[in-house]
Parts: sequence; C-alpha cells; structure tokens
Amino acid sequence: MQVVVSHAWTFDAGEHAEAYRAKSDAFNPFLEARPGFVARLLVQGIDDPTHMMNIRVFESVEHYTAMTQIPSYADHIADLSLHVDPARYTDGYAREFTDLISATGAWPTSS
Repeated sequence: MQVVVSHAWTFDAGEHAEAYRAKSDAFNPFLEARPGFVARLLVQGIDDPTHMMNIRVFESVEHYTAMTQIPSYADHIADLSLHVDPARYTDGYAREFTDLISATGAWPTSS
C-alpha cells in the first residue's frame, strides 16, 4: 500500500479552517468509491491550526493518480483552494508519495 500526504494552510484557524474541514469531509464518499482507496485521515495542527494534513492510503499511487484525472476531483480541489493561503506554499504544492511500511491498531473516526 502507498500513502499520499498533502499539506494545506488555511487563511485562518476559524471560518476558513472550518470550511476546509467540512468540504474535505463532504468529499469522503467520492474517495470511498474510488478503486484502490483504503483510508483517509484529515489532521489539523495544534500548534498551527491553519495547517491541514490529508493522509490518504491507496493500494497504489497509480490508483490515486487515476482518481486525480476525474474532472470532479479538480472541482473539489478548486473549491478547497478558496480557503487555502497560497502565500504559505514556498515550494509549490506540498504533496508526498510514500510507502506504507508498518501499521497497527485501527484508525479512529472523527469525534
């Protein structure tokens, strides 16, 4: 399995962060319907609550890449971008592809 980790920084820790979280969660059914999708976590920074990290597990990067070619995926990213501060991206879009080496326990759902 492979993991795609992406980072986003919202304009503020209030209204924009809340909208980012809500829109991300509303997109879960789209993700869950994709071939190769395994799981997703959305993590928000405590020290910097404008920092959001999307952690998505797919059977392969190819599954993730195929998903990103679907037009509604681009629409979703454009909608999320309304809440993201482009000044925080000094090196472009912060996304990393990784291999899942070890995992234990069950991923909790949001409370």
